Amino acid sequence: MPIRVPCPGCRSSGGDASGNNLTLFDDDPSRGYCFKCRKSYSVSGEKVQRTKQDFVDLEVVKTYPVRVSRGLPVSQEVLERYGVRSSIDEQTGEVNAIYYPYHDQDKNVVGYKVRRIPKTFSVIGKVKGMFGQAQCKNNAKLLIITEGEKDTLAVFEMLNRKGKDWNVVSLPNGANEAGEIDEATRRELEWIVSHEKILLCFDTDAPGRETAKALAELIASQSTVAIMDLPRKDAAELLIHGEEELWWKALSGSKPYRPECIVEGKDISLAELRKPKQPGYELPYPQLQRMTWGLRKGEITTISAGSGIGKSLWAREIMYHMAKKHGLRVANIALETTMEDMVRYYIAMDNNVPGTS
Repeated sequence: MPIRVPCPGCRSSGGDASGNNLTLFDDDPSRGYCFKCRKSYSVSGEKVQRTKQDFVDLEVVKTYPVRVSRGLPVSQEVLERYGVRSSIDEQTGEVNAIYYPYHDQDKNVVGYKVRRIPKTFSVIGKVKGMFGQAQCKNNAKLLIITEGEKDTLAVFEMLNRKGKDWNVVSLPNGANEAGEIDEATRRELEWIVSHEKILLCFDTDAPGRETAKALAELIASQSTVAIMDLPRKDAAELLIHGEEELWWKALSGSKPYRPECIVEGKDISLAELRKPKQPGYELPYPQLQRMTWGLRKGEITTISAGSGIGKSLWAREIMYHMAKKHGLRVANIALETTMEDMVRYYIAMDNNVPGTS
């Protein structure tokens, strides 16, 4: 079983009351990974006792059988494709842990993400790149990214049943509540955007949605990216319940992601263009009001003139008018005027005292 100790990062922010957020690496108990704050830590100061039964070597894991685990209807063919291995409970004969391999750039296995049944996680070796990246085809146009290894297997199983061989990978560290993209994923951004189209098949909970949006923001300027809207929590749930067609429907119905406030020209109707512009806040100068239609929200008005002409005085007159006439709250950012002088100007203006500049 994995050894778990207090996470220094969580503890520093008042978390990890149970003292077991940090899971130590099987092959290096002086280091560990926290699945809560998504960071690695050194725990060399901790005295951790481990037995031979606790230690699992990479080469040993490679000898474990490829076996379908209970609960997820994934074929032997798909498990062998991704190199997923399982350890077996000697008493029950059931799978008690699943080992998801991670590879280096030469496609050599350098680590395993371990899921011990039912849901305890640890790491053996090093987690590099994305799960399934070593199995991806070069120069592929489409990439599907899932939130976890289990969903990657589920997605490829559904693709395989229809004869599709698309690139499918998962995030190395899953989603998080803050929607932040971890460094391991960021290091693969160049490879990710080498695909023309990217489908994000994340969980439908808050962390999944926030992380999908954050990743889409990063890559939308370089590739076409869409976020799938699943009718269940994740792709694995759809496969388990035999609802593959709902997954395919979500895939076909996914629309390209666009950052907020960015609108394509084709989405603007002629009727919208024909709408008259709404007048802004009325200015105290009739001719200027006729020329500008007043000050409107969403626009920036620049005042330019020679030195000593009275730009600052005129700007203060406008701000005073906006506050008195329209009841607006006005902010002054005066880089060359003290706060006291600014207050004196407005007091003089309010009492109709001339000569303030």
